[in-house]
Amino acid sequence: MVQSNCDDAGSAADSPEQCAVEPMGQAKLAFDYTHLGPVGADFFAALVTRDLVLAVPALRRALIL
Repeated sequence: MVQSNCDDAGSAADSPEQCAVEPMGQAKLAFDYTHLGPVGADFFAALVTRDLVLAVPALRRALIL
C-alpha cells in the first residue's frame, strides 16, 4: 500500500518532496508541519498540561502553566 503526501486537489505550493508517494510504514525524511506547527504545538502542550494537572495535582509545581 502507498500513501501520497498531497491532498487530491494538489497545490502549486506543494514541493515534489511533499507530494512524493511513500510506502506505508516508512519514516518520512522531513517533519510534517501540516498538523502541528508552532501554534498547534503550543495549543496541544497547553491542553496536555491542563489535563495532567487535573489527573496528577502533585505535578502542578513542576509544570509551566
